[in-house]
Amino acid sequence: MQPDHGDPSPDLITVWKTNLGEPRASRAWMYGSLLAAGAHIAFGSDWPVVSLDPRFGIHVAATRTAPNGLPEGGWIPSEKLALPDALRAYTAGGAWASFDEQRKGTLEPGMLADIVILTGDIFTDPPRALDSEVAVTIFDGRVVYERDRVATTN
Repeated sequence: MQPDHGDPSPDLITVWKTNLGEPRASRAWMYGSLLAAGAHIAFGSDWPVVSLDPRFGIHVAATRTAPNGLPEGGWIPSEKLALPDALRAYTAGGAWASFDEQRKGTLEPGMLADIVILTGDIFTDPPRALDSEVAVTIFDGRVVYERDRVATTN
């Protein structure tokens, strides 16, 4: 699933409701129900249709709100995911969906570890993924990006 498409901004919700009808639109992006039923949840970006950056998708999945925090309480708030579940959908869920869970998707010895370190604590209430910037990116065990310094390609 691509949580970015569940952005409840008024103009986007109106499009979904108009094209699908209110009853079907009210069952859109049912992350919480699927997870509660035991489904594996795997998130992706749907790039280049939407941003490759997962922070917005994490925000939508965990808050069910647009970047401005509306609608208050979230659109279909019962479908919100806890932040760890949203992160797991982007990491372990994606690895599971690509049949690669034996070598990636979690941080543990022997696994591939591509890591992004953010500038802020996104584990606040509500989650603040959109308020953080990428500070460091580690790819294939090497630092390939540092926010305050240009990484070398040795």
